[in-house]
Amino acid sequence: MDYVTHTCKKCGCAFIAEDYTDCQNIPPRWRLCPDCAEKAGIDYNSQKPWNSYSEAKKKQLEKLKEAGKKTQFKSK
Repeated sequence: MDYVTHTCKKCGCAFIAEDYTDCQNIPPRWRLCPDCAEKAGIDYNSQKPWNSYSEAKKKQLEKLKEAGKKTQFKSK
């Protein structure tokens, strides 16, 4: 697992954590720092980018997944 600098989405501080998004240049901003996670009562280690998606984003991804299933295994 690679590590990368993250920016806390609440307080804006920088911290080092696992890189789940293959970050190249801009530090990810989807995660809470350890202090903010503790204050919010969130398990710091359970934070993943796919857990922080909005409901609209989850619906959009589900539609894309269903469309892919329909076209992926069609025989000619």
